[in-house]
Amino acid sequence: MERFEQLPFEPLPFEQLQELWRNQPPPLARVPDAAALTREFHRYGRKRSLINLVKAVVVLWQIVWMLSTLRGDPLALTGAIWIAVAEIVFLILDWRRQMAIAGMNFTEPSLGFVAHAMARLCEDRLRFRRQWALLVCSAAGGINLMNLGSLHGSVSHRIGEHLEGTAMALVAWRLGLWLREKRDRAERRPLIAQLTAMERALKALKEGAA
Repeated sequence: MERFEQLPFEPLPFEQLQELWRNQPPPLARVPDAAALTREFHRYGRKRSLINLVKAVVVLWQIVWMLSTLRGDPLALTGAIWIAVAEIVFLILDWRRQMAIAGMNFTEPSLGFVAHAMARLCEDRLRFRRQWALLVCSAAGGINLMNLGSLHGSVSHRIGEHLEGTAMALVAWRLGLWLREKRDRAERRPLIAQLTAMERALKALKEGAA
């Protein structure tokens, strides 16, 4: 039986082992499922569409009620039309922003695209606050016009009604912001967390390929 001579094993120097370890390519980061993220954004859009549809029905009913009730007084009618136009414009702008966000396609994600998506989510929050404040100011102005045209009685009574209408608009402003923040915590922040994870993974891939 043929026998083989065993070759002696010489361990590599420690400095050479360190160099080999440093030159090892880093493990590739796993990018989160882009298709799943796209489905999450589409689900977000469907839910927003349903909510906005309900809002549109409520606003339409309110407009019909105001116009039919206040058709006899020009000032009151002007205030009602002012409120109606402000509500319609707000609904259209808010709906368009949400649909633009929900329609994003992450099947070919890139760092620039992910950063753009995160910026759109943050920008939507700021734009809502500005447009909501404008809507509330329009509602306060419209309510005061309606009161000017429809209120009767003493001066103190009319001033009290004006102050009450303005206070109601301010309460609606705070309540609307609170509800929107609550919805953001439940829906938008998880989307931002997924985008952040995708951004980190893409950065790791880019650094590993460099």
